[in-house]
Amino acid sequence: MKGLFFLLGLALSLACALTYWQAIYSRSIRPHLFSWLIWSITMGVAGAAQIRSNGGAASWIALLGSINCFLIAVACLWIGHKGITRSDWLLLAAALLAVPLWMITRQPLWSVLLVTGIDAIGYGPTFRKSWDRPGQESVLAFVIGGLAMLFSLLALDSYPLTNWIYPAVIVIFNGVLVGMLQARRRYLQARA
Repeated sequence: MKGLFFLLGLALSLACALTYWQAIYSRSIRPHLFSWLIWSITMGVAGAAQIRSNGGAASWIALLGSINCFLIAVACLWIGHKGITRSDWLLLAAALLAVPLWMITRQPLWSVLLVTGIDAIGYGPTFRKSWDRPGQESVLAFVIGGLAMLFSLLALDSYPLTNWIYPAVIVIFNGVLVGMLQARRRYLQARA
C-alpha cells in the first residue's frame, strides 16, 4: 500500500503544480512572493530531514514540492502580489535561519519543528492577501496539494515526529485556507 500511496501523492503533487501553473499562466491568480519563498525553504528542509529519518520515497514529494514552490516564487517577481510587509520580511528571515540551525545542531527533529512553525506562519501573507482578494488564489490547487500531502503521510516508511509533523500541518493549513477562501468568496458575492 505504501507504494500506491506514494504514487497517488506524487501524481497529486504534479496535478497541484500543473493546476497552479495554469492559473499563474492565465493570470487568474496572484500568489504572494514571500509565502512561496518561505514554503520552498521550509519544504526543502523538511524533505531533507525526512530522508535523514528514513522517511522513504515519500520524502521526495516534499523535495519536489520545494522546487515547485521556488519556481512559483520566481514567477511571483513578475506576476505575484506585491504587498510585502515588515512581518513578511521577518518570516523570511526566520525561514532562512532554519537551514543553518539544522546544519549547526544536526538535529533534524528541532529543524523540522522550527520549519513547520515557520511554514504555518508563512501562510500569513497568503491568508492576508486572500482575505481581501479571495479570487486571486486557486482553491483547487490547495485542495489537491493538501490531498498530496495526506497521501505523502500515508506513504512514509516510518513515523517519528520528524517525518509526519510537517505534512500533517500542511494538510491542516491547506484545509483552513480553502475554507477561508470559500467563505470569503461567498460573503463577497452575497454583498455584491
